[in-house]
Amino acid sequence: MSTHLQILQALLAFFGQLPVPSSWRRPVVDRVARQIVFAGVGALPLLALIAAGLGVLAAQQGELWLTYTRRADLMHAVLDTGLVREVAPLLSVLLALATNGAPMCAEMAMMRVNREIVVLRCQGVCEFGYLVFPRMLGLALACCCGAVVLAALALLVCSARLSSALGGETVTEIMRRFLLELDGRHLVWMLVKAGLGGLIIAAVACTTGLSAGDARTEVPRMVSSAMTAALTWLTLGWILITAASHLP
Repeated sequence: MSTHLQILQALLAFFGQLPVPSSWRRPVVDRVARQIVFAGVGALPLLALIAAGLGVLAAQQGELWLTYTRRADLMHAVLDTGLVREVAPLLSVLLALATNGAPMCAEMAMMRVNREIVVLRCQGVCEFGYLVFPRMLGLALACCCGAVVLAALALLVCSARLSSALGGETVTEIMRRFLLELDGRHLVWMLVKAGLGGLIIAAVACTTGLSAGDARTEVPRMVSSAMTAALTWLTLGWILITAASHLP
């Protein structure tokens, strides 16, 4: 079966299993929590660094906006749209891909090579429900939380840099105006993009890893294939979601 078809089946199976109460057994919940800690909490220092750089760049764009348009009343809405709806979820997902995609695929491939998957099947354990589903859910939640943290820190740094450009307004006042101009739909689309991006990364990594053969030498090839496939799926998914988010 084609790997891409297996990835699509994993995504559909996730949404089919999500509302089923029997899916939320203690081992699954523990695995979800561990995935959130590994993918979310562990990436906070790097996330904060990226957010600081993003905030500085956004402030520079805001200063250019003021220089050429003299429309401070529209600047907050423009920066809100760019940071919250587009950039924050994109960077959160790319960070998750860089820090979690390869390790997750390698873990699944090594379990396959070491025949741990065969042992689970012999015990009657569903490999999707026990291995793939919690990793998909955990990484999706981690990406959503990462996007929120990234957007909040970037807006805070941007407000600090813009305080002098806006005639000495305080950081608190600028941040308040950012929040007042923030459209609730931008938050929804940010979470949709980040969550779906996390689902895609986990689905690709787990599916590709579980399709490995019996040789350990196949693991690096599986990891490389997973990263390529994840970027392909993320690009296509991002195009579709972005197009849908701009529909009237």
